[in-house]
Amino acid sequence: NYDIALVLGLGLGFWAAARNRLMSPAWVLLFVAAGFFSAWSGGRGQLLALLVSGVLILLAVPQARRTPPVWMAILAFGIGALLAHQAGQAELMAAQLGKSIHSDSDQVSSGRVGLWMASLRRAAASPESLLFGYAPDAFSRHGIVSALPTVQGIQFAQPHNVIIQWLLDFGIIGCLLMLAWHGRVARSALRILRNARVLDAPVAAAALMLGLFVYGLTDGLFYHLIPLTFIVILCAYLSAVAPRPPG
Repeated sequence: NYDIALVLGLGLGFWAAARNRLMSPAWVLLFVAAGFFSAWSGGRGQLLALLVSGVLILLAVPQARRTPPVWMAILAFGIGALLAHQAGQAELMAAQLGKSIHSDSDQVSSGRVGLWMASLRRAAASPESLLFGYAPDAFSRHGIVSALPTVQGIQFAQPHNVIIQWLLDFGIIGCLLMLAWHGRVARSALRILRNARVLDAPVAAAALMLGLFVYGLTDGLFYHLIPLTFIVILCAYLSAVAPRPPG
């Protein structure tokens, strides 16, 4: 799901910036496919990230509301999701949404609340672990996963929350340093959005980065190699293109 979120976020920006109308059919098919696989996979975190990114774009660039690629992308994504539903391939998404409405907090979060509580208890097991952590991949190496239930037959490999992950791995000191660095990236993204005049690749990247930060609070974007590598590249890009603060 994070791969789809990454592709869609930047895809919208590059599509809006493209001047070659002959590319439009390829972009439409991209968003139709993304809508289909999003409905098929049932990724609520991905939809949350896209919702946050989309709202930020519409707030930062009012004229984006009148930009044809934006509405074409939304329409194409919806058509893809509808095709998945009509083909009987959206049962997982329906089950996830139903669980979000009719279940308790731990079931709504697919076991994440219990996961977070167990991880925090382990992080606070001693003053040393609380300050300095257990080193990378602490969640798997220190048996937290073995005491937790599985979800759909697959055990958790990481805490599904970037702040808790950093707290386990690096302790309070390392977690604060990581938050400070990502806070600088977030400020760069906000400067881009504040100075936005048109929907282009930097604006889409800034909105996507902030959406991914929200996504990282519910999933392992800062644990798995592909999204983490993309995030590092995206952070470097935003730092390079963001307007410099005055003074």
